Order: sequence, then structure tokens, then C-alpha cells
Amino acid sequence: MKVLFDYGTGSGPEEVRSPTFKDCAAVEVEKAFLNPDEHAQVRTVIYDGVTYEDIAVIEIGPKEGKRSSVVQMQHDFGQGLYKRSITLYCAEKDMGGIKPEQNTRLSMNEKRGGTFFHKFRVAESTTEMGMYRLKLEEVDE
Repeated sequence: MKVLFDYGTGSGPEEVRSPTFKDCAAVEVEKAFLNPDEHAQVRTVIYDGVTYEDIAVIEIGPKEGKRSSVVQMQHDFGQGLYKRSITLYCAEKDMGGIKPEQNTRLSMNEKRGGTFFHKFRVAESTTEMGMYRLKLEEVDE
């Protein structure tokens, strides 16, 4: 008798499973999305006293000096202060599995090897597909 579907009984050799969408996406995160030759930039991040050097990040938001989506702070601050918000993506493994918590401080340099570090407040912190998605805010003059 010919069998159309073999569901396996568990008594034979270990079954090989097909990769899931999450498995495939996790591979693509590093090969494409967080690839410095494609989309990512290499930065140094300092969080909770630990320096994570040469990690690939994606920064989405207004760049330095761009005021188009920067909100002027009007309460409790003088004129000329702005709040700049960016969204940062990085691999969980690049930060040793340490997830930056909301309302903590994180510093990041502008470019690879840069010595000036922007100081951010972590406004939101989530994990998606093996990456951290961090909404960061800084006060800018």
C-alpha cells in the first residue's frame, strides 16, 4: 500500500523539518538588513557601562542639523532646544542579549571610529525578529 502522507511515529530516524519563516528571516536579518555593505552602519554603543564596539545598526530618523521632523521643546525649557527622536535597530547577539530598558541612557557615536558620542534616552524598547528596536530621544540645540 502506498502512503500519501507520513506523519512519523517517532520511532524512526529523527525527522528533518523545513525551516520556518522566522528561521529564514533571522538569516536574512544579518545577510541583508544589518549588513554594513547594504543598509547598516557600524557604530560603537555604550549602555549600562559596557562598550559594544563595531556593531551594525540601522538608524532611522532626522540626521544632525535636520529640523524637518525635530520637535521644538516648549515646556520647561528655553527657546532653541529641540528633541530629536530616532529609531535604532541592532542584533540582539551584538549586544550580548542585554536589552536596553525604557528610561535608561544609551550613548552612540556618529560614525565608525568617531570619538563624539550622542547621549540618548531610551523611550521605547522592543525585540523583533532577533533585533532590538529602540526609540531614542536626545535634546539638541
